[in-house]
Amino acid sequence: LLADLAEHGSVRAIALVMAVAFLVVSMLWGALFGIVQPLLPGPWWLRGVVFALVPLLLSLLAILPLSGGGLLGLEFGAGLLPVLGEVIRSLVYGLTVGIAYTVMSPHRASRVPA
Repeated sequence: LLADLAEHGSVRAIALVMAVAFLVVSMLWGALFGIVQPLLPGPWWLRGVVFALVPLLLSLLAILPLSGGGLLGLEFGAGLLPVLGEVIRSLVYGLTVGIAYTVMSPHRASRVPA
């Protein structure tokens, strides 16, 4: 679908498909965090960071190689910048999902030891 859109579709159609895909994947990761968070150690922010290791590893070991960047994105010719960018993105994501989960579920925050 994306290859056909890229070849014959408009920029607006490609942007719409990518935005919808991003939202769907984000919701799936959020739902998965809600399921596995009771098994993760520490306060909520740390649970988010620990959980974010899964998408980080998926990105470094599968997505970047599939996009032509090789393992860890080292074949992009940008040194360790792709790895650093993914680590920072992962930390921000993990902190955000952990803190957002706490804010959206205040009754659960009181049960977690700091």
